[in-house]
Amino acid sequence: MTRFLALTLALTAALVGLMAASGDAAPNELVWDRDYASLQNPVEQQTCDGGFNEPDCPPELWVTNRTGCPWDVDDHIEARASARLRPGESIGGNECLIGDAWHRIAVAGCVGVNGDALVRLEVRTPPAVISVERRGSPCAIACIVGPAYPYESVYMQEIEGSNGGRGVVATLTASVTNAGKGRKDSRVSLVLKHRSLDSHCRGVYPADFECVPPTPDGPLWCERP
Repeated sequence: MTRFLALTLALTAALVGLMAASGDAAPNELVWDRDYASLQNPVEQQTCDGGFNEPDCPPELWVTNRTGCPWDVDDHIEARASARLRPGESIGGNECLIGDAWHRIAVAGCVGVNGDALVRLEVRTPPAVISVERRGSPCAIACIVGPAYPYESVYMQEIEGSNGGRGVVATLTASVTNAGKGRKDSRVSLVLKHRSLDSHCRGVYPADFECVPPTPDGPLWCERP
């Protein structure tokens, strides 16, 4: 009888543990990985002749990017994160970018959410925090164009090691929240893209975007309705 009771208690404990693991397990740790980056030199929009006419614009005159952040008009990156989230939990990550007079597009999207997803895209750049949220099921996509600064803006500073290039260092944050109302965890994946043109945000700028007029020192930025 004692052995039977002990076996019953052991099986019950194992079953309870299995139920907890399947329903209430802690979410996976976030792994934020920049899995693709194309950062070009020279920085075309700030280099004489775009760096294409080398006899008249030798390499010693080029503005170069040593920051590891997108800056050239053709630069683009893709970064990803995935996790298992309880309802209401979020994952996110940061990337950097250099803002100047050139308009860029940042995109955050998610896949694999069993239910509603809330995607938030935020750019922290002086003197403002630019943010946009989109909700969808099973995915949502948020798009921001910018930030773009007039070259005479007081926020435009010389970028260290660039050979005289000027810009504003900004932080780009993307996050996705499991906005479902059920109790089950959901597998989510967040993809952040930052490039001059993306298929998810196609449009003739600024006709298809709602834009915020710049202050005298900037920045100009727009979001996709």
